[in-house]
Amino acid sequence: MNTVKKRELVHHSGTPQRKRTDTSHASPPALFPSALRASLLSLLLAPLYMLALSLAAYFTKDPGSLVFACGILCAYLTAFTGGALAVKRHRCAPLPCGLLTACIQGVCTLLLSLALWRVGTLSSIGITLLLHAGLFPASVMGAYLARPRKKATKKNTHTRKRR
Repeated sequence: MNTVKKRELVHHSGTPQRKRTDTSHASPPALFPSALRASLLSLLLAPLYMLALSLAAYFTKDPGSLVFACGILCAYLTAFTGGALAVKRHRCAPLPCGLLTACIQGVCTLLLSLALWRVGTLSSIGITLLLHAGLFPASVMGAYLARPRKKATKKNTHTRKRR
């Protein structure tokens, strides 16, 4: 009888080790840490967006009239980036990850804007809340646009050139 024994991986200490499992089917990372990391990274990118937008506004005739628009655009670009980073880097589902990223960024920016809000400013609390509500569609849109695409299979590999 000829039997074949399976080899075990032996560590240098002499103890048998388990064989490594295939990690290609590993479960995706948890949703909250992924969204938190993406939110923090996108909030770190926000000053770069603001610098670029303020530089673009500086070369217009009246840069003071574009300050509010640049601030809102910067907030929405940051939310878009946060949703995209959460899906690209951490492979989360687009809708829940985009919504959670927007919640985290919304809480951070809302607390900051309410801390800096003065009674005599142009915008009321209602308008501030309405503008912060725009973070949700921006983040979800970024998440959906950045989600991994399935590769299409080629049905017709031989194409003929038309004359």
